[in-house]
Amino acid sequence: MIASLGGTTACNDASKPSGRSAAGSPSAAASAQPADNGIAAKSEADIVKAAQDALAHARSVHIKGAFTESGKRTEMDLRMGQNACDGSIKSPSNGTNARVYVRCVGKRTYMRSPELIRAEGGAAVARVIGDHWFYSSKTRSGPLAGLTKPADFAESLTADGTVTKGKKTTLGGVPVLQLLNDGSSMYVATTGTPYPMRIEPDPPKPGQGLDLLDYNAPLNVVAPPGAVDVDHLMG
Repeated sequence: MIASLGGTTACNDASKPSGRSAAGSPSAAASAQPADNGIAAKSEADIVKAAQDALAHARSVHIKGAFTESGKRTEMDLRMGQNACDGSIKSPSNGTNARVYVRCVGKRTYMRSPELIRAEGGAAVARVIGDHWFYSSKTRSGPLAGLTKPADFAESLTADGTVTKGKKTTLGGVPVLQLLNDGSSMYVATTGTPYPMRIEPDPPKPGQGLDLLDYNAPLNVVAPPGAVDVDHLMG
């Protein structure tokens, strides 16, 4: 279903979704037995668009798992909101496979990763920053662009080729419809808001997939004290 996530490889077991009971999440809505949202009767293109819009406008979402793009594996355990994010991302960068701890506060993204700063800024900058949080005063998210806001991530939910409807099932007690596209599938809630709830390979593989959890849960993030501006250090 996701052109950029085709052939998804994940670090979590997508067959065991968890954490969908937060207030405002699809599972919380499911416990109140909301009416069918009619999404299954729409065209495949309209369902994809509805899922994109739902994710883009969510107050927050927790994305956990991993994807492979152009042969590079990225692992995520990140809570992202409209003006905040908190969690970690592990992805290849400049010959490293660095885990980056990340916090977004307003228009600034703070990161902490000695491996990444060494790869990006060199040994001298790495010695100064060490294990401190750092940020770029010139860019919002630097190497994490496209991975820190619901709307950013929603842009990746684009179909490559023909999309077909698959099975109806449930995830964590939430009724969902499967959409199939180019070696991957996406499950969309068929009650309440049509949130995308899982992305995984087609056919699925144990331990592979992305879970989208805890929609609209509170997300309170504060800027880390003593963060270093890498642009000031690097001139």
